[in-house]
Amino acid sequence: MAFQVEKALGAVLLGGLISLGLAGIVSMQAFLYFRLFSNDYRRVKAAVSVVWAFDMIHSGLICAGAWQYIIQSWGNDATLDTIPIPIALTIIVTAVVTFIVHSFFTHRVLVLSKHNWVICGPMWVLAFFRLVCASTTTALMINLQSFDLFMSRWRWIFTLGLATSAAVDILIAASLCAYLRSSRTGFSSMDHIIDTIMLYTINNGTLTSLATVISLICWLAMPRNLIFMGFHFAISKLYANSFLAT
Repeated sequence: MAFQVEKALGAVLLGGLISLGLAGIVSMQAFLYFRLFSNDYRRVKAAVSVVWAFDMIHSGLICAGAWQYIIQSWGNDATLDTIPIPIALTIIVTAVVTFIVHSFFTHRVLVLSKHNWVICGPMWVLAFFRLVCASTTTALMINLQSFDLFMSRWRWIFTLGLATSAAVDILIAASLCAYLRSSRTGFSSMDHIIDTIMLYTINNGTLTSLATVISLICWLAMPRNLIFMGFHFAISKLYANSFLAT
């Protein structure tokens, strides 16, 4: 498979730079959280710490992957089909962050729905399935070390993982909005707060699912470049930001 240099390395570079900018926002939000909510539940502080740590690891992997592509393999067009290990690892790290965030918001749905496992159970199953798909994708990419081979044999796994992630986003946003709407009290001040939370929920779900869908479309429609990877870099950052912003 012939990759176009500017659409491969350019996408990795630009996507990496944007992701590092988003990582700065994640770090700022984490710092403010620990400063302003020092008395929060330990499990929540632990979740914030884990997400922050994985976000830093993700940023390091992006830098390492870009270095291998742009610096170590300078002038060697054959390397464009190669999958550096750091690039493959960004997929599993993104999936871990996504799983934590999905679990966090699914737990909110569980609380609002008064422990309705009929709704929340499938969400957790789908979130875990997305993690399995991403783990398998990373393992296969490290083993094959070639986009050409991966796309010809296992393309559907990565596709299924991204599609599942977007589906969980939509389910969570729809469920939260439905239960928040049913929580209206009739008092204008309280209803205004609920409407604000609903709008925030929709915006968050739309942003993360949109980034995932764009990456999926690029993956399916433009297999001869790495534009999909540039968008995929940002997915982890958007999930981390949506989690810390709450």
